[in-house]
Amino acid sequence: MLKDIASYSILVLLSLSCLGWSYSAARKNNQGNKCYQKGEYEQALKKYSEAMTEAPEKPELYFNVGDALYKQSRFPESLKLYEKSAAPGDVKLQSKVFYNIGNSRFRTGMAGSDLNVLQEAAACYMKALEFNPGDRDAKYNLEFARREIKKIEGQKKKEDEKKREEKKKEEQKEQEKKEQEQKEREKKEQEKKEQDQKEQKKEGQKKEEEKKEKEQQEKQQKEQQEKEQKEKEQREKEQKEQEQQEKEQQGQQTQQEKAQAGKKEARELTEQQARELVQSFEREQRDPTHFIKTQIAPVPKEVEKDW
Repeated sequence: MLKDIASYSILVLLSLSCLGWSYSAARKNNQGNKCYQKGEYEQALKKYSEAMTEAPEKPELYFNVGDALYKQSRFPESLKLYEKSAAPGDVKLQSKVFYNIGNSRFRTGMAGSDLNVLQEAAACYMKALEFNPGDRDAKYNLEFARREIKKIEGQKKKEDEKKREEKKKEEQKEQEKKEQEQKEREKKEQEKKEQDQKEQKKEGQKKEEEKKEKEQQEKQQKEQQEKEQKEKEQREKEQKEQEQQEKEQQGQQTQQEKAQAGKKEARELTEQQARELVQSFEREQRDPTHFIKTQIAPVPKEVEKDW
């Protein structure tokens, strides 16, 4: 454990010899010493501060105020007072000052695990040993500070390695995530491509079906038109044949009518002729030469006789 500042307090010295001090400042300082020894650090701080106000040129008072602050774990504040008490010329006082500065820095560094502050504390212990090489407490605290520095450095190293490992894992995880996202994107793109191909194929089939349907409709339309044309031609042909038949029938009818008219005329002529013939026949009967004129004598046939 770090050795504290009790062995280096200059309270007794100030209580025995106050040469160069005002009576009031020395009295208040001695009152602060008594409070400090009782552990009444807040009351000691009050008395030291009052004495320091009356004798601001005395570095020992800054030192005592720093001690009171240190005992209250107000290390950053005590550090400032110790630094003000480091008056040149008093080697013994400077040894004590750097020792206590080292303690304040050590406590501050340990509170925040700050390696830089701990190294500064170790440097202060070394400075105290320069002024007082036989100071065992300074040697002890120096070694203690170095062990803590190595310990913290080891912890920092482990933490850094852990952070690097975590960072590496995080980077690997991020890389895997990116690769997975890339695979998913490629998969989606492939699915989209396949879907597009299916859509294109489907569209092509649809167009082909529409084309076939259109061709079929055109074919049916053409066949229908040809059928209608044939039916039209057939109707025209039948109409022509019918007209021809009608014409023929009309012609036949006309011929029949003519024939009938002719027959009628013929019948009429025949009757007239018949009357004329009758009349002629009557005349012939009256004329005996008629038969001679009208009868033709038979022509004799020559027969070859074989007798």
